[in-house]
Amino acid sequence: MADNSDPPRKHYQLKPTQFEIVNAPSGAAPADSAPTHVRGHIRAANAEPKNAAVPTAAPRENDVHALLRANAERANAAGLNALAPQVPARSRRKKDYIFTLLLGNGAIIGLVLALGMNVMTVAFGAAGVLLFTLGTTWIMWFVMDRY
Repeated sequence: MADNSDPPRKHYQLKPTQFEIVNAPSGAAPADSAPTHVRGHIRAANAEPKNAAVPTAAPRENDVHALLRANAERANAAGLNALAPQVPARSRRKKDYIFTLLLGNGAIIGLVLALGMNVMTVAFGAAGVLLFTLGTTWIMWFVMDRY
């Protein structure tokens, strides 16, 4: 025996959407569902409206425009949209560049001195200083933007 004590299944669906029509239809759209071509769309866009009842005046203004205008007037009255020339900020790039060069090259020279003075450590140290200086110069002055 089947248990018939379960309630019937509920079917949920979305309600039909209702939109306010702001722009009237142009009447130049194709009525059938046949495939269309670009030339037909261009012809329809350039043709005069077939329906004389379609208003040719601009559509009425929505409430959004009134709200935006009120916000702009309120901001103008408060002086939020007033522009004033600003003094450009001084760049810290030169100071940071010199500090980075001194710190990085100092670390490389210190490592060379700590490992001992021979031809190979001095050669590798000089190459390290050269690569570090060129790389830092490239990054700080050509890759990075002003900050």
